Amino acid sequence: MSDVKLDDVAHAIAGYYDPHLKEDLVSAGVVKDIEVVDDAVLVDLSFGFPVKRYMTLVQQELEGQISELTGISKVMVNVGWQTAAHTVQPGKTPLPSIANVILIASGKGGVGRTTATANLAISLAYEGAKVGVLDADIYSPCLAHAFGAANKTIGDLQSEVLDPLSCFGVQLISLGNMVAPDVPMLWGGEHVSKAIEQLMFNTNWGKLDYLLIDLPAGSGDIHKTIFRHIPISGAVLVTTPQDLAVQSAIRTVHMLKMSGISTIGIIENMAVNTCSACSSHEAIFGQSGGQKLAKDYGVDMIGSLPLNTRLCNDIDEGRPTVIAEPLGQLARIYREIAVNMMATLSKQPFHA
Repeated sequence: MSDVKLDDVAHAIAGYYDPHLKEDLVSAGVVKDIEVVDDAVLVDLSFGFPVKRYMTLVQQELEGQISELTGISKVMVNVGWQTAAHTVQPGKTPLPSIANVILIASGKGGVGRTTATANLAISLAYEGAKVGVLDADIYSPCLAHAFGAANKTIGDLQSEVLDPLSCFGVQLISLGNMVAPDVPMLWGGEHVSKAIEQLMFNTNWGKLDYLLIDLPAGSGDIHKTIFRHIPISGAVLVTTPQDLAVQSAIRTVHMLKMSGISTIGIIENMAVNTCSACSSHEAIFGQSGGQKLAKDYGVDMIGSLPLNTRLCNDIDEGRPTVIAEPLGQLARIYREIAVNMMATLSKQPFHA
């Protein structure tokens, strides 16, 4: 007969700090059941976001931690997840088939937002999420190219139903697959708004855990249409450490807040450059701009990426880095950011 007590096991589990949720699993509400039978312990966990890959690490570390208790010979940790819809802008409700819509936004162009969108979407799918991506950059739609699908077509905006492309486990819709690359998009406000609505609501998305919208830089008719018509669970803001980028990002934070949309995380791109000749590190675009922005506005810093030509080359070749070099450091960083993003959103209020 074992002397192991339920409280001892619960205390051991509470000692496990989850780096993505930024709290222990008990406080985060992940622990659903603890059972002690003689010298065996069974623990059931349920995360609020997909953890197909991450769960193995949690199982191993938690089983090891519980096994250190005296009198225990067997530990089994079962890990599952259930993705729920979170609150959206006032006066709106989540879409029936899409649990959460997340904006990937930036204050200015050239900060790596589209590259981040592609790599994050694939990383979410890697964790077991059902993911879609909408390219909302009507004037310069380039996600089709980023996903290696620039030569594929999906009909036109006159179609009653649009079937998204399936790329690397992600559902993709982009005007880049409907319009020739040499055709300029000289559209006015009403035309742009209608195009956004058609891409969003005429697409046969199926059931999604997350729909990422690659939002063009700045503000304008595209933004107003999305804020007005699409229920948004949250936004991730992409910036570089440069003061100009951060100043533009600040305007975007306020724009999102005015629209009732919470910024759930900040990604800092091009944080540091490593010299290929001498391996010295240099902050070409300044230091800690994204971190300061996150601190000043009470937003989580969910990740930082170095300035690396591989990111640019891979996206130009239509194979985002998480696909081109899945075991590399950059891919690992993107996968960490993806889990951070899901974990941060999971702590937001649920839609009633």
